[in-house]
Amino acid sequence: MCVQFFSSFIEEIFVLDAPRLEQLVHSHVWAPDGNRTKIKIGHAPKLNWLGYLDPENHVLDVGNTIIKAGTRVSPSTIVPSVTFLAMEVRFGVRNDAKMIPSFLRCFPNVDRLYIRCGKTDQSAGKLNLKFWHESGIIECIRSRINLLVFRDFHGGRSELAFLKFFFENALVLKEVVVMLAPGFTSMEEVHS
Repeated sequence: MCVQFFSSFIEEIFVLDAPRLEQLVHSHVWAPDGNRTKIKIGHAPKLNWLGYLDPENHVLDVGNTIIKAGTRVSPSTIVPSVTFLAMEVRFGVRNDAKMIPSFLRCFPNVDRLYIRCGKTDQSAGKLNLKFWHESGIIECIRSRINLLVFRDFHGGRSELAFLKFFFENALVLKEVVVMLAPGFTSMEEVHS
């Protein structure tokens, strides 16, 4: 069974007792007045596809724990059935980027990761390779993810640092697809 919400705002999505749910898709989210959608995951043993988690527009609650930057993983904050995770991240927004390790740690068995880079006018500051190394080991990157799709790549410093960290740590990675954002005009830009 699949549940999809597109181009909508929903205050709360509760997946408390959904033994047959396999896919939960909430994409192209809009949030009035800075509100965010709370996604609460309880008992969903077949949930294998989840997306698009968006740190700006979603609050993730797993096992009665609100997942924040730096949340320690525990058996109650893990959703082991998810193997495909899609995220929308504005790498230029520090708080968005800081949520990536926390989100990924909740889904240790992800083997396909899809990231869509969101647009932003903000500066992330010092989200360099050191930031990612300090975030520590992310088990699914190290031992599970074999496919990374990175969409709307703008070539920003924070995006490049994340990709470098990912490539250094992904031991079972087989395929990477990087799709450039509109606006890349030459191969020189791509190579740089």
